[in-house]
Amino acid sequence: MGGMSGDWDEVDMSKPLVLVDMDGVCADLMTPWLLAYGSRKNRLFTVEDVRNFKMETNAGFDDGVYEFLRRDGVFADLRPIPGAVQALRHLNDTANVYICSTPSRNPASATEKLRWCGRHLPFIHRRRLILCARKDLVRGDYLIEDSPDNVRDWALANPQGKTILIDYPYNACASPSYRTCSYQKPEQAWDEIVAFIDGGGR
Repeated sequence: MGGMSGDWDEVDMSKPLVLVDMDGVCADLMTPWLLAYGSRKNRLFTVEDVRNFKMETNAGFDDGVYEFLRRDGVFADLRPIPGAVQALRHLNDTANVYICSTPSRNPASATEKLRWCGRHLPFIHRRRLILCARKDLVRGDYLIEDSPDNVRDWALANPQGKTILIDYPYNACASPSYRTCSYQKPEQAWDEIVAFIDGGGR
């Protein structure tokens, strides 16, 4: 029985395998999320208010913060984080890039993430999108993340791999292989990521 072929399944083993998170790394989820929650609470929230990755544990937050993620269309309409698309276009030429993201409790989020990648990252084949809740089960040479828990768990499961963390207030506790500059300078952060990977993780 013949299978499909194409660039998506032609892995060049001489190139590193790079796993890239979506939300907070190449797609800006936090801005509309905090805006929606702030509107509900009649209060202005910023990323600086988010000191813990588990949103409901932060001061002024409760379990209702996750209601936003259950809405249809949330993930399809996110804006790319500045610098991410250009950097991933470069890495797609020098590495085997896979988008590795966790879907929300809304079943539609999986389709929306696929649609987002097709719109903003058309140079990465749709079959290089991995949706899973356990990223530590996915092997690779690099993991680009913002979640401290994912960085910790993946590093334990992939001792030869390197973790790259975009610096946010909520991941200050993590100890990645490489931490970029602040999320407030996203283009510089992505330049640092590209330089780290192109330099062989040194």
